[in-house]
Amino acid sequence: MLQLQEIKSRVASSEAQSAEILKEDRAQLLAEVERLLQFVETFSSRVSAQLDVLEKDMVALDQDNQRLRKNCRSSDFERDACIGLISKMALALNLPVGTQRTESVESDGNGGEVRRFQNQVVLDLPSGQVAWEYLDSEGHLFESLPTYTQAIETQSIQDTYIKVMNPNLDF
Repeated sequence: MLQLQEIKSRVASSEAQSAEILKEDRAQLLAEVERLLQFVETFSSRVSAQLDVLEKDMVALDQDNQRLRKNCRSSDFERDACIGLISKMALALNLPVGTQRTESVESDGNGGEVRRFQNQVVLDLPSGQVAWEYLDSEGHLFESLPTYTQAIETQSIQDTYIKVMNPNLDF
């Protein structure tokens, strides 16, 4: 680095340089350029290797996400099928049960609003009201149910399943 400063000082001065000094300066500058080129090549190779690793990880994560999405869709369908059966059994037991389509308005983050419709099946157990959302594509599982006309309570998933696991049904 000191040698480069010396060359810079000599070039900046208006003094004439001997041919020998110019050859030495040229050799030093070429050596520095070669060193920098080697550094850039090595650095680029390491960056490329890291990008290759990241790309492989990204492909693996994408495949895992696809697998998880498939499992999620499957478990949602299975859950909805079970809730459909529970609802039909509740109807047969004369427990209040039905479906309700509700609308909610949410902010879109840009000052606007987005209307969201949500289908729910609602069941009044002796232990309390429980409700589940379902997709339009699963509506056929609940089409034999009447419309639920009461208000739907907001509750956590934990509260819902505490009521389901402890329904206070006496048979």
